[in-house]
Amino acid sequence: MVQLAASFVFLLSFTAAGLSAPVKRTVPTIEIDISNFKEQLDSLLDAITRFPLTGGTLQSALNIDNLAQALDKSIQKATADVMANGAIGGSDAATILSSVQGSLPTIDSTLTAIKNKKAAFAALPVGGVPTLVAKDLKALDTDTGRLSFALSSKTPGDLTASWATLDDAIHNGFVDAIAFYTS
Repeated sequence: MVQLAASFVFLLSFTAAGLSAPVKRTVPTIEIDISNFKEQLDSLLDAITRFPLTGGTLQSALNIDNLAQALDKSIQKATADVMANGAIGGSDAATILSSVQGSLPTIDSTLTAIKNKKAAFAALPVGGVPTLVAKDLKALDTDTGRLSFALSSKTPGDLTASWATLDDAIHNGFVDAIAFYTS
């Protein structure tokens, strides 16, 4: 009986140790994360573009908010996966950088589109939608910056300048949109 109990305790401690060890992510996981948030970014841009300049509904505005929050969660997941990964090698790092750089035009278009809809959001019968948009923009800016930092810290030094340039371009776009919504 004592031997059975000792075996059970050993099995439990082994299982607990296995569950508590951090799970290392892989480069393909990171690439899937980036692909997912690029798809969500496309969906967000589409929803913003479809929101009319006049006569929009609160439901459509809340759908845009939900899409922005889902995008933010995807960016947070990608950041966590990058941080759980070891160093990312040269060719993989270049592929990931290129993929993120490829999303810059869509990010710019999304930020321009959201600025173009400020008056439409403000005209909704329920107030506060522009404040909600500003909150989403701030969260996306913060979490995009964290992802950029994580990727930069895990990739070779020769890509640091490229990550910094990309991060600056994205951050500056967010700063402009946030200022537009908070003024």
